[in-house]
Amino acid sequence: MRDLLPPDADARAWLGSRLLRCFAQWGYQRVTTPPFEHADVIERGLGALDRRDLLRFVDPSTGEVALL
Repeated sequence: MRDLLPPDADARAWLGSRLLRCFAQWGYQRVTTPPFEHADVIERGLGALDRRDLLRFVDPSTGEVALL
């Protein structure tokens, strides 16, 4: 992870907007997913990957584990 300075940030924004327009032309709509997800959903798709790399949080109200 690193910061993107103006030339790179502008290029990424331009590419992103271009892709969004292209997808919209084919009828796709934007979906935004949450940065956190329940652990059982994420872990189901991980297979044999090392789970120690996941950042875990416990929801104090429900006790459910969420991952970032």
